[in-house]
Amino acid sequence: MSKENKKKTKVPEYPFEWLKFNFSFYSILRMIAHFVLGVTFTFIFVSTVVSAMTLAYPLNWIGYKFLYAKIASFFCALAFIFWCLLIEYNLDIEFSGDILPKHENALLISNHIADTDFILLMNIAARHGMLGNLKYFAKDSLKYFPIVGWGMYITNMIFLKRNWNRDKTSIENTFKYFIENNIPLWMVNFLEGTRMRKSKLEESIAYQQKNKLNVTSNVMCPRVKGFVAMVQGLRDHQVDYIYDITFCFADGRFSIMSVLLGMVNPNHRLLINLKRIPITDLPQDDEGIKKWCYHRFEEKDKLLASYDKKTKSFKGQKTYPLPLRFENWITKPFSEAEKRKKDHLKKD
Repeated sequence: MSKENKKKTKVPEYPFEWLKFNFSFYSILRMIAHFVLGVTFTFIFVSTVVSAMTLAYPLNWIGYKFLYAKIASFFCALAFIFWCLLIEYNLDIEFSGDILPKHENALLISNHIADTDFILLMNIAARHGMLGNLKYFAKDSLKYFPIVGWGMYITNMIFLKRNWNRDKTSIENTFKYFIENNIPLWMVNFLEGTRMRKSKLEESIAYQQKNKLNVTSNVMCPRVKGFVAMVQGLRDHQVDYIYDITFCFADGRFSIMSVLLGMVNPNHRLLINLKRIPITDLPQDDEGIKKWCYHRFEEKDKLLASYDKKTKSFKGQKTYPLPLRFENWITKPFSEAEKRKKDHLKKD
């Protein structure tokens, strides 16, 4: 056999180049490495942040609650920044609806599609200078999650046991803390109560039909008791607006686990619609607030139904760029809260 007929063998440029030729094996190794690094960094970083907040927590007991709120806000934002950067790396986000001002207190309601919704709200908060002031309603079981649960507790997240008599007291006590200490906040409530799944949607439709409510197929029926308590409890806490946020995963939903494994495709398209609604537009009575809430979710359902698969956008919605920038979340929210308090006192 002549040298010309001999097959040329490629010499690897580096010892592990052969992994590139076995895509599945290479992908598995890459996912494992991505996951281990992500979890390790998260554990070390979050542990450090929670430890720092724990050391500062006694300030609450000696009357320096506003100072502790500033410290907690700073460290919360540090913990959230990692996730903001990690999740946004592969996203192509299209914003539509209202343009939100920075450093404004607000009550947030959102549809709940995936566990990443929590992090996506962090990304929105980062763009508006409120990253360290996000407060969530969360399941009571999360309180017992190592490190994270304690961190949520000492930053005044609200844990719900799905028992209204107990939850009402917890909500009222936490809101009292916010009001008395003039703490800036974005108070988040996923009113559907759980992530959108086929079985849960079927239960929601059955509930709507039984109670003669308008049936929605793109969002689930909101649980309104907590929302009513949130509005009535914080209406006078210099909270003048409700932000109604609607997520649409144009290229399919993804989970926190898929983010940690590096499985989110580049330029994964996500639509976010923002509505800024004056709290004065809401009725004063509980029953009126419930009806308003049902109506908002009917509007969400219509918006999601208008999604155009060809253009991967909402029909009739003007979009605008909103790049990720970490606006002043250290001092500005608190100085704005003090300013709002003085303005409200003048009005009174």
